[in-house]
Amino acid sequence: MIEFLPGYLGRQRWFAGTEPASVEVVDRDEPAKGMTWLLVDAGESGRYSVYVAEADADEPPDFLHGQDAAVIGTGDDGTLYYDALLDPDLTKAFVGELVPGESPSFVRPMGAEQSNTSLVFDDRLVLKAFRRVHEGRNPDVEVTAALAAVGFEAVAAPVATWERDGTDLAVVQPYLGGGSDGWALALTSLRDMFGSECENPAECGGDFGAEARRLGEVTACMHVALAEGFGVEEGKRIRVHGDYHLGQVMRTDTGWYVLDFEGEPARPLEERRQPASPLKDVAGMLRSLHYASAVALRERPEEQREPLAPPAAAWEERNRNAFVEGYLAVEDVHRLLPDRLDQTLVELREWELDKARYELRYEQQYRPEWVDIPEAAIARLVGG
Repeated sequence: MIEFLPGYLGRQRWFAGTEPASVEVVDRDEPAKGMTWLLVDAGESGRYSVYVAEADADEPPDFLHGQDAAVIGTGDDGTLYYDALLDPDLTKAFVGELVPGESPSFVRPMGAEQSNTSLVFDDRLVLKAFRRVHEGRNPDVEVTAALAAVGFEAVAAPVATWERDGTDLAVVQPYLGGGSDGWALALTSLRDMFGSECENPAECGGDFGAEARRLGEVTACMHVALAEGFGVEEGKRIRVHGDYHLGQVMRTDTGWYVLDFEGEPARPLEERRQPASPLKDVAGMLRSLHYASAVALRERPEEQREPLAPPAAAWEERNRNAFVEGYLAVEDVHRLLPDRLDQTLVELREWELDKARYELRYEQQYRPEWVDIPEAAIARLVGG
């Protein structure tokens, strides 16, 4: 079966790089009956968790229909090897092992795979299996647990974790049902404004300003809690989210929640763990508001974009201001910021510029048709 792993890895979205010439299995376990976990070393591409199950190739399971990438390979003896995290019975058993007393009846995948595979059980629990394995604590598990420990409630605190030798491999968290992520809410607000031909976003249906302010307040409270949980280093640097944008927050009936503390995927893990100014996260959210306005404009027919550009800019400006006002309204966060407001705003601009340059490199590599978005921001930040 090992001979099939290079081809299998090369087909996965969560694998960093092209198909490796060879791999080495450096560890294995049986997290649930019928499920084999392998820690696979792919050389320069890193180490990965592979979950393997077996079936008769003549009678493949129905859930594999149309899932060619999940098939690892077929042995000469007719044994079909496949991704065990696609198997509902095996994943339910896996959760039952991690959370004693749990016996879920329904499971479904959650979104597209990036660096992990996430599964929802009974719309109550989420299993997140980390595909790329870095030695030591996974930042998402480490940070959410620390925040919950100091009383910050706007995170899905771990219910259970699976680890080996101090390395996090999977986590079970509460499922945040009935919510919408901030990106979807922002785009809905912009679409409503464009559709109503309203030029002042404060007077349009679906105004996002109040939500942006509340999100700013939650962000400041998060930074205060991070300072309490991890400490404050010289120069007022703390542990930060590191990849903070509208897609990393969710609005539920009970308020905003913050998701995914793994940091920017293009940066090395140790760099993502390094303390930084909390303004790095503030800048990330401001950049995300700019992206939302730009993407919403791109959805419109080309002849509508020029007349809609001013209201889109007004929407961005209103929500930038609301977010920052909400953030600065939390008194305790000021001990983590420069002493004077003008210093804070200068440093914030520098962090925005750093983020825009990161975005430009990303777009050049993955979405060259979007490079004008960070280019416009860089021109504004440098020129302003």
